[in-house]
Amino acid sequence: MATSLSAPPSEVHASGAKGLIKTFGVAAVITVLIWAVVLFNAGAAALWVCVILTALEVTFSFDNAVVN
Repeated sequence: MATSLSAPPSEVHASGAKGLIKTFGVAAVITVLIWAVVLFNAGAAALWVCVILTALEVTFSFDNAVVN
């Protein structure tokens, strides 16, 4: 009788989500808090610029990781 070494899909999905939250949760919370500070101190236009710059930083970080 063959045994499967992999976990059922529901367990894999649950542990994957927990792993992502554990890895990126603090960074995501800090990012949202910074966006809130920018919104309240500088307005919606500055928030939009901040969100775009955040997206660019994430994109360039992934690109750099692929190159390395």
